[in-house]
Amino acid sequence: MGHSARLYNCACCGQQVILCSHCDWGNRYCFDGCSKVARKESLGDAGRRYQNTRQGRINNAKRQAEYRIRQALSELEPPPTVDKVTHHGSEEGTPSASIEIDEQRGEECSFDSLYHCHRCGRVVDHYLRSGYLRYSSPLSPDSSPLKQRA
Repeated sequence: MGHSARLYNCACCGQQVILCSHCDWGNRYCFDGCSKVARKESLGDAGRRYQNTRQGRINNAKRQAEYRIRQALSELEPPPTVDKVTHHGSEEGTPSASIEIDEQRGEECSFDSLYHCHRCGRVVDHYLRSGYLRYSSPLSPDSSPLKQRA
């Protein structure tokens, strides 16, 4: 028997993603870098909104003036010498993360017949939910102590 899992479509690229309940923290994006793209767009939008405010324009003008001063000073002084570091590369034959996870768990499964979590690789149930798990709160509105007195 596998773990409980949720099936959703990535909010950026539309790819279907399966996440087990252990890895699911309200994710909206797949693991192909879509969250980084969405975060970059979100920060860009926030920056544009800020630049359109009075304080944003003042701070931008101040930052640009300081930059021009630094550029003028750097032209007067010779640049410091920097030691160059070469790339040493990676080891040959490094196994992929999914293979390492399977070896650590000691599970042998064929991903063709079983559903698996796209983050950790755990085998999950064939019954996938489309919504989030809902946990009942001890102080839900229906069990309020004030309603019980009335």
